[in-house]
Order: sequence, then C-alpha cells, then structure tokens
Amino acid sequence: VARFKAQKRQLTTLRTVAKLRERLGDVHAVFLGEGSEEASVREEAERLGAGDWAHFLGFREDVPAVVALADLSVLPSSGEGLPMSLIESVALGVPTVATDVGDVGWLLETTGGGAVVPPGDDGAFFEACARLLGDPEARERVAAAGAKAIGAFDAPKMVQRYAEVFEACLEGASPPQPAIEA
Repeated sequence: VARFKAQKRQLTTLRTVAKLRERLGDVHAVFLGEGSEEASVREEAERLGAGDWAHFLGFREDVPAVVALADLSVLPSSGEGLPMSLIESVALGVPTVATDVGDVGWLLETTGGGAVVPPGDDGAFFEACARLLGDPEARERVAAAGAKAIGAFDAPKMVQRYAEVFEACLEGASPPQPAIEA
C-alpha cells in the first residue's frame, strides 16, 4: 500500500515474491496505489511472467478491507517517517516485514507486529518474508501481539501525547517517551 515511487521499492516486493514462489509455492503480490514508478513495476511484472500472481489494484477507498485479507504486509522502503499503512497493518493483525527506516523499526519492535530488516538488504527482506509466510503459528503470534499493542496508537492517545510533547517543549523540558504495552 503506497504511492509508486522509487523510495517505496515496489520492485523489491515484486522480485521478493518471485523468489518466495520458488520456495513456498503460490504466493501473490497485491499492490494498492498509483504513481510515477507504476509503469516500470508493471513492466518488470510482465518480464517475470507475473500476470497470474502480481495484482495491481490502483487507488482504493477500502484499503483496510483489502489489507485485512493479507497474510503478510511488506514495506521495503528506503525512507519513511511513521507510515499510516504500517500502523493500519499492525492494527488489523497483519504481520509486517519492513526496513528499519524512520520510526518503522521502533513501531514493529515496540508492538511485536512484525520483522525489521536493514534498509537495502534484499536478502534479509526475503528471508524475513519467507520465515513469516512459511510459519503460520509464528505469523499468528506476531499478528496477535501487534493487534494487542497497537491500541496505544488510537487517535485520543496520540492527541494526548502530542499535547504532552508540546507542553514539555514550551517548558524547556525533554519530551516524554510513550510507554507502550506490548
């Protein structure tokens, strides 16, 4: 779930799924979004013969409903802040494999909602995806942990935390660190 642009690394997702199919069998990639790099990802999908397993759904209003159907969510980005698609995946109980950019690693480690790999390490990304897809019990544990802990990120709690940060800054104090129960 992302705009098609180079930093989102959808080509990595596509190539990873091609390798996962060799190891695990019938694995599919579902892409939601539009953008400047979409044509190149579609061209690579055609080159890989991915017509029956790479699905391009475009812009969707029902992203949470589509994500909830997934066994795994991926985020191989080269740069992020704290993406909403990541928070949504964890909240929906969909395990995520993502690169450690921005606050992505912090969120996944804090909630237990997925696996984090170094940015640009496509081998580690592939192995983390293979581990979770190949082990339904591990996937279930990760999904449950993430869904349980993500409640700390609901809108009222986030507004309260922002207010605490602003108040600390106005008082010249260090911003408080949130206590997240995993």
